[in-house]
Amino acid sequence: MNIGIDIVRISRVEELLRDPVRAGEVFAPEEMTADVQTMAGRFAAKEAYFKAAGEKRDWKSVLVLKHEGGMPYLVCPEENRAKVSISHDGEYATAIVLIE
Repeated sequence: MNIGIDIVRISRVEELLRDPVRAGEVFAPEEMTADVQTMAGRFAAKEAYFKAAGEKRDWKSVLVLKHEGGMPYLVCPEENRAKVSISHDGEYATAIVLIE
């Protein structure tokens, strides 16, 4: 079992999203939304996943999506069972990932 955690300043992700090429390198089309807070949480979740997995991979190899009720989940490249929790407060978004 491995755990990863990340925190990101929302304005940093907002800047990344202004560049469609850079944003397209990090986020898959199905992850894109107009809500910067959500995108920052997804960014933090990807970073947390890479930390838990022990290696950085292609950004789009991990998708951060939401169930109909709004709960986030990860689509991972391996058979890993990964759980994610995302939170926002003020200028920051944070995420924690547990890989079983």
